[in-house]
Amino acid sequence: MNLPDEVRAEVQRRREELNTELRSTLRQVQDIERQGAEAVTNLNREIALYAIGNLVAELKEKYAGAPPEVPEYIDAVQNDILENIQVFLGVPEQEQGVPPPQFQAFMREIPFRKYEVNVVVDNATVKGAPVVFEQNPPTYQNLLGKIEKEVQFGIFTTDFTMIRPGSLHKANGGYLVLDIEDILRAPLSWDGLKTALKTGGEAVIEEPGERMGGFITAKTIKPEAIPLDIKVSLIGTPMLYHLLYQYDPDFKELFKVKADFDTVMERNDENANKYADFICNLVREENLRHLEREAIARVIEYGSRLAADKEKLSTQFSAVADLIREANFYAVSDGSDRIERKHVTKAIEEKIYRSNLIQQKIEEYIRRGGSSSSIPRARRSAR
Repeated sequence: MNLPDEVRAEVQRRREELNTELRSTLRQVQDIERQGAEAVTNLNREIALYAIGNLVAELKEKYAGAPPEVPEYIDAVQNDILENIQVFLGVPEQEQGVPPPQFQAFMREIPFRKYEVNVVVDNATVKGAPVVFEQNPPTYQNLLGKIEKEVQFGIFTTDFTMIRPGSLHKANGGYLVLDIEDILRAPLSWDGLKTALKTGGEAVIEEPGERMGGFITAKTIKPEAIPLDIKVSLIGTPMLYHLLYQYDPDFKELFKVKADFDTVMERNDENANKYADFICNLVREENLRHLEREAIARVIEYGSRLAADKEKLSTQFSAVADLIREANFYAVSDGSDRIERKHVTKAIEEKIYRSNLIQQKIEEYIRRGGSSSSIPRARRSAR
């Protein structure tokens, strides 16, 4: 249908006016929706602040004397909760394309992990300064801590809740005792320990591959360095001490105090009582038979025999403990309620018998009238 030009122009003009009014109305609707969303957000924020305000105030009051980082962290947690109210309100599940239940649980757990607290070291029950003797191999991670990872749906993930402490952190504020031979055998452990002590006393938890350079490491978190206030004691042989002192320039700077422990001590009443105390403690700890007085005296005689001096007692307590354990075995075999002198004597005799092959060979060749140069090398497997 052909319209006159005047009518067509009028229709076009009215269409443009209608479009202008429509756009204006849509903008007004959007403004109203935005204002409504802001009002709902502010209302949710006020309700949330009312719900957590008292709890946050209690925490601030409880940790009023803590370092300034603690109140700042509490404020940051409060602000983050208020900014992420929708996470706590929950999101309705879609009818189509619903993921597996395990994935849903995992996705619900992730947003709340950042509010957890990972207590790296808890010395609340420790009386006095902590003393840690590293019984496990002092590997780099056992010594300086590690960052664990978990696999979720084929992806390696980690966060601050997977930070684990090392021996340095557990002994922070106290004393750490290490076996020097063990730490020298563990790759990177010796260098890691020296670095922690040299850098103003800071322990950095990082991946071992980052220290080795040239190795590709996965991207991970980098915890803040932890200040150290610790005394480290190394236990080892004199040979290792002199080797490190001679060839490691850091050793003499970091470990200035050397203490020698004698392998013997004076045989007097005081040390004899200490021997008896050691025996009683061993019996209680390992649930062994108690020793009679004469049996304890025989053990003390054995200590002098180890020292090769009737006026000395040996400090090789591991050998003394092995003797008591073997004597306990013979007491149990005899059905005796206590370890008697004869059981200790039998343990000593059996120990000599097991290790006197060379002596037997020498005696045999002497009886035959042979010379010591003709004695063959003897080998015997331990039982």
